[in-house]
Amino acid sequence: MRRIIIIGVCAAGALGLGACTSNSVTSGSASPPTSGASSKATGTSSTTQPPSKKLNPLGTTVTIPNTLSGIDKVTVAGWYPNVTDTSQYPSTPSAGHAWDAIDATTCAGPKGASTGPSAEDFTVLLSNGSTASMSVGASTAQFGGPLASLSELGGNLSGLTAGQCVRGWVVFSVPTGTTPTAVEFSGTSASFTAPNSVVKWVVPGS
Repeated sequence: MRRIIIIGVCAAGALGLGACTSNSVTSGSASPPTSGASSKATGTSSTTQPPSKKLNPLGTTVTIPNTLSGIDKVTVAGWYPNVTDTSQYPSTPSAGHAWDAIDATTCAGPKGASTGPSAEDFTVLLSNGSTASMSVGASTAQFGGPLASLSELGGNLSGLTAGQCVRGWVVFSVPTGTTPTAVEFSGTSASFTAPNSVVKWVVPGS
């Protein structure tokens, strides 16, 4: 069974939007998930790191230089396998797939971010060498537990002011029988081939 890691990030409002200027994330414990995720939460320390192609622990805030849309800091704080929509008329994954979610925060640099964050900036790498992209079908879903106060990352914004951060969930459609190994952020890199242009966080239990 895959473990769930939850690490505190910048304070967020009821819609999952918030502003922060800190370069690091303070970790802490969180209440165990109630719906959509069902294992004990664990908190660990987090730090701010320069971009690297190595696997970062969940909770690490990475500074990303030379981005196209103005995002310069990204944190993936939590991984939630097999989440389910708790809304009145729930959406479900496509046949042969499960929904896995992350809790992520992106922050704008000193010039702001004209287009803001996007859930499409993230991808999940799988053990068989393939990838899982965000699930379009989950965009209107609601989730319980620590994700309950959040909405889809970037779903309610068109841009960010200088230093503004936004927190939200991203849901991926993962084929059953595959094992996620890492979460990758590369959506706003100016050059995918430049050194350190792709940032990854390890999926616990992979």
